[in-house]
Amino acid sequence: MKEQQAVQFSLSDFIGPQEAFHIARVNISSPGDLSMHTHDYAETFWVESGTGIHHVNGYRMKLQRGDLVMMRPEDVHTFTSVRGTLTIVNVAFHRATLDHYRRRYFEGCRTLFWTAEALPCRFSLTDETLADITTRVEKVMKGNRTIVQLDSLMTDIFCAVTGEPSGTGHDLAPQWLANAMKLFRRPEHFCRGCEGFVQLTGHNGDYVSRVMRRCCGRPLVAFVNEVRMEYAASQLIMTNMPIKEICGKCGFGSMSYFYNVFAKTYRMSPYKFRERNQKIV
Repeated sequence: MKEQQAVQFSLSDFIGPQEAFHIARVNISSPGDLSMHTHDYAETFWVESGTGIHHVNGYRMKLQRGDLVMMRPEDVHTFTSVRGTLTIVNVAFHRATLDHYRRRYFEGCRTLFWTAEALPCRFSLTDETLADITTRVEKVMKGNRTIVQLDSLMTDIFCAVTGEPSGTGHDLAPQWLANAMKLFRRPEHFCRGCEGFVQLTGHNGDYVSRVMRRCCGRPLVAFVNEVRMEYAASQLIMTNMPIKEICGKCGFGSMSYFYNVFAKTYRMSPYKFRERNQKIV
């Protein structure tokens, strides 16, 4: 595709003063149907039918039915159709709304809309999930485009994709990796750290690390510590278990390292976290 100078799209050009978001079904059948562009807003889109190429941040990524991509405001992209017509649905909303989702649901998240990778996160929806989202979209398109409608739709989308292995525009996670990521959330596995995860996959450690970084946009140790911190946080809130014991159950041999990882994840010490979340208001 010939290099184009990107234009910036503004959400105010697509929505009215009382609307919280833009939603549209777009058909792309020729290279000039949509110009290369960036945005002052966030958007997610998915492929309803057809195949095509997503030209994004200097890369060419194949698109097919069920692919869903979460676009950051600064991403530069456009589409071309491979054969016939590529039909996508896109939902665009304010950057401030994206910030709200991160604070409320995904604090510290480094995937989804918040990946630091060159390519935005991509997911593959099953036919059943795609049908469910399409049904929801038909209702949303007929109604008022309020923040309530947007939150309801985006919550469904977040729930759909966080239960499946994510991508960053490269190959999607293979089944062996997806299965290991699910099993690893059990304490008997995550307490053994990276070694425990690698054993679940049946592959060697270097290969597992490469595939994890390629498919999920983060190193293996980051995923391992995320799982451990989720468990630690739940124990601090729900139990009176001593912090030293929680540290051990998470598989940390060093209290200082446990405190360091916890503080990076939740921006406070385990003690402060427990004090804040167990406080009776």
